[in-house]
Amino acid sequence: MRRHMVVKGKHMVMGRAYRGLYGLKHIQFGNNVSHAHNKTRRSWKPNVQYKAFWSEVNQRFLRFRMTTSVIKQVKKLKNGIDEYLINTPNEVLLYDKAINIKKNMVKRLRQEHLSKGAPEGVVQLGEGKPAAAAAEVEAAARAPAIPS
Repeated sequence: MRRHMVVKGKHMVMGRAYRGLYGLKHIQFGNNVSHAHNKTRRSWKPNVQYKAFWSEVNQRFLRFRMTTSVIKQVKKLKNGIDEYLINTPNEVLLYDKAINIKKNMVKRLRQEHLSKGAPEGVVQLGEGKPAAAAAEVEAAARAPAIPS
């Protein structure tokens, strides 16, 4: 088994995080402690599941490998996976597939927004709720992906 960790700023990023939505979760290390207080090294891996969420913007299911904490975050959001992808910075997403889907979503939302004759300032998501300022969304979509 190959363990691959990349240093990103101050945080260590698990190599596997580049293949799914991990929400900055990574492998943690510690000890198993027996009744006799013998210590043996062990690791705790993130609870990763395959999950498909319906995307209103793309009108299809988006299937990702994601941690259960990200699944909970997505379920709490009104606009689900669309809102999560748009509002999460690329430094947290890390996954190339998710970043590309985000860029396509932003383009599609911008086209719908401009075709309705709405002002430039805010991009609408779902039922007219502002997701983020257009400049922020465009800047996030244009940010370079971190190489894996």
